[in-house]
Amino acid sequence: MGELDKRLMDLLKEEYKKQVNRKEQQLLIKLFAGSKYCFVSQEEICYIVSDRSSTIVFTDSKEYRCSRSLGEWMKLLDNPLFVHCHRSYIVNVCKILDYKENKFILSSGEKVCVSRRFAQSIYAMV
Repeated sequence: MGELDKRLMDLLKEEYKKQVNRKEQQLLIKLFAGSKYCFVSQEEICYIVSDRSSTIVFTDSKEYRCSRSLGEWMKLLDNPLFVHCHRSYIVNVCKILDYKENKFILSSGEKVCVSRRFAQSIYAMV
């Protein structure tokens, strides 16, 4: 391989890494935890609940309080991965184990209500 070919391959690899990093950054959510910011991947989020003027993001290991509304969260998140199932809840579809008595049972054991209003749109998706 010539010097020019080697440089071209290095440039292509570098550009690929940049694209992968951009994609990963798009899937990361910046959250304020205590006194500092941290990044959480969308896959880590189990559900988000509205709590008056703020929201609480629940992951497998932590909770984060945020000032975003559920509407802002739905615009920010990867839509096929999340479903707005109640006026107070957004759920990660990958974390749903079962659906019983108008509630999603999540992998964490939590039960999240599904309202009639949102149930119709969820059924339409399936």
